Amino acid sequence: MTTENIILPDQQKSSDALIHLNADNLKTSGFTQNSLIRLVEVIMARAGENDTDVQMLLHIPSSLSKALTDRLHLDEKPRSKFLYSYNPVSEESNRRALKPFGTLTSHHLTRNDLVLILVGNSICASVSAHQQHNNNKSRQTIWNVSLSFVADEVLSGIKRFELTISKGLNDSKSALNWLDNAESKILAFERTNNLSPSWSNYLPDFIFNLERRRLTHERELKWFQLISCVQDAVGWELDTGHFFTAISQVMKNTIGFQYLEIQILESRGKKYDISNVHHRNDTAFGGKLLTVIMRPKRREVILNKHKPILIDNNSAQDFLMNPRLMDYMNLHSGILVPLVYQKRSNGLLKMFASKENHFTEEDLPGMEAIGRILARSIENVKIHTLMRRMATIDGLTNLFNRRFFNDQLMREFKRSQRYDSSLTLIMCDIDFFKHYNDNFGHLRGDTVLITVAQLLKTCVREVDFVSRYGGEEFAVILPEANLEHGILVAEKIRSVVEAHPFKYENRQPGGKLTISLGVATNTSDVDTINELINRADVALYRSKKTGRNRCETFE
Repeated sequence: MTTENIILPDQQKSSDALIHLNADNLKTSGFTQNSLIRLVEVIMARAGENDTDVQMLLHIPSSLSKALTDRLHLDEKPRSKFLYSYNPVSEESNRRALKPFGTLTSHHLTRNDLVLILVGNSICASVSAHQQHNNNKSRQTIWNVSLSFVADEVLSGIKRFELTISKGLNDSKSALNWLDNAESKILAFERTNNLSPSWSNYLPDFIFNLERRRLTHERELKWFQLISCVQDAVGWELDTGHFFTAISQVMKNTIGFQYLEIQILESRGKKYDISNVHHRNDTAFGGKLLTVIMRPKRREVILNKHKPILIDNNSAQDFLMNPRLMDYMNLHSGILVPLVYQKRSNGLLKMFASKENHFTEEDLPGMEAIGRILARSIENVKIHTLMRRMATIDGLTNLFNRRFFNDQLMREFKRSQRYDSSLTLIMCDIDFFKHYNDNFGHLRGDTVLITVAQLLKTCVREVDFVSRYGGEEFAVILPEANLEHGILVAEKIRSVVEAHPFKYENRQPGGKLTISLGVATNTSDVDTINELINRADVALYRSKKTGRNRCETFE
């Protein structure tokens, strides 16, 4: 019989399904129980189609007993201690009768294996299967299977099985006699060369399709599990830093990479601006500052088409501004995944690996699904950031609001007590602001508030905190600043506001729009932030009473 090799497309990519398949022989690890039962069912159904004198030896382990009884329509449930004979062409009813003709000892290893040996005038076959040790804690039973239709291979299988059971039968020698007869018949087959390949060729095609479906299912299951891991890692993560760390770690543990980059983008029509970037570089080149820069037009095409793209050393020239980086970093396989939420891209995931073909066409649907999860998570992060901003920022002036001011003043006050450092507070109030509002309207008044807020920020350090305290009042927290420094800052604020040309200020009392300020510091007799705020208020009140457009300190 001729042999034609059939190579499964996923043979080299699946670590748990090593398949060697040809027109006469199949050996595989990773058979599901259902696939194994279906195999036995097909062989037994076709056994008598082309041969009028087919005999079969069968052993069924307890783990398959119930399932095979139902699927093969056996007249009784087989027991694992028996070997059975079966003649498919002698049936007179719809039920199949198995005849026990050998008993295995109570601890015989064959009790846990499936064995099927079939011999007729023109066909022969052997199937053996044993459970595979499963390390992934899956509830599904996996089997190692060996199947053959070639006479000499079936003969070798019979001899091995005969040797296995020769010392493990308690009583009848019928099974050994059956095996002897089977050997004689197979030797006769070899002499006459009268084997028919008709049904044996059918089975490998069936197994090929069966295993292909199983591998497809396993691949889908792998991606489902990976997507679940990604969802668990980032689904409820609302902090940007934690979000980036979580997704890079889960990707490293599951898919694997040597370089990862996540960009959060803001769309501007069909163009995109980068608002945030995270890198993880596990190569020996470039460190944390290295960035794989895409050609803008190529990036926008990927983002607008919403489809992931594979990249390798040959195509790097088309996609990257710095294509030689892949060679320098020893990267040979990459994938670019647009992060799509509600039909628009809000980010881009770049992953590169040193192994060639690490990312393949089969990864694209799964990575597209992961991209959607990340995109949704990015939207959650953006919304959370916006809500947090709304909770701490004054909507009109874009300064911190009073709630944030109270929290921050408490933190700085406790820190100044802990380290025995200075803390100064400035309270500010726009002079005659009600007069300006009443005469020129609230919109003009809002413009004044926004302008004063901007001027305040130009007068302080980055470590200082400027807040809108309420109405036309502002507060400035100066950490690590004594009273003298506070007075200098307050005077600078006063002079800058006085010098600014406000519209209609010539109609204000005094002909200018000005500001009054009160300064207080946390001396040893200040026990609470309320006392510090009260002292700054008292100083501000004195400034108002003594002529406005001036700064006073608490005495």
